[in-house]
Amino acid sequence: MLYHQSEKGKNGERLSVLKKVVDKYNWEGVSFPAGFTDIDRFEQNNKVCVNIYECSGEKEINPIRLGVKQYIKNDYINLLLIKDEDGNGHYLYIKKLENLLHTVTTGHYKDKRYCPYCRKKLF
Repeated sequence: MLYHQSEKGKNGERLSVLKKVVDKYNWEGVSFPAGFTDIDRFEQNNKVCVNIYECSGEKEINPIRLGVKQYIKNDYINLLLIKDEDGNGHYLYIKKLENLLHTVTTGHYKDKRYCPYCRKKLF
């Protein structure tokens, strides 16, 4: 979550850069490992939208939890839930959802956004 709050400059994902970022989020009442109820609490505390996607099949990515629509204007966070055979999961931060979903196919569409609610590209 520190990367999400950073300036996302060159080498912004390095730990030496992330250690300098001040965490602005309120984590009160959120326990780890975080479940969907903890994510609901995080959304309410910080008024941000958290969308969670899951990989089903080899190349299919579907939303399993869409955040509160009213909070999208404040900020939104996209996470990918990866599970092992035992059902243990881990959330990965999605830097650019459009690249993960392959909605960007040519340079003409490079600055287009994807709407998780209507599942269309926004122009």
